Amino acid sequence: MKINNYKKKYTNLNESLTEELDQKDVGISSVLMDLINQEYSLLSQYESAQITFNDYNENKFDELFNYIKDDINIHIGMLQAAIEDLNPSAEKIDDGKNQGEDLIA
Repeated sequence: MKINNYKKKYTNLNESLTEELDQKDVGISSVLMDLINQEYSLLSQYESAQITFNDYNENKFDELFNYIKDDINIHIGMLQAAIEDLNPSAEKIDDGKNQGEDLIA
């Protein structure tokens, strides 16, 4: 089964990434992950607000909400780049992305 194979690979990948990062990098990566999660939460809040406004036929705010959401996505990308810079196995992140896309397809 595809999922079990990927699960095993992910577990091994996670262990190898943890071994390769020193304590300082783990702490910094943790802070960056928290910031990414906060950005995703904020993105979700703006999406909800936009849906609510549209439910009340207040579409004039769409451009504003879309601009803010685009900016948040840029922040997420910047933070992800910072994590990849700390991680000596950053190329494995792309491998995980490709494996995820295979599972979804």
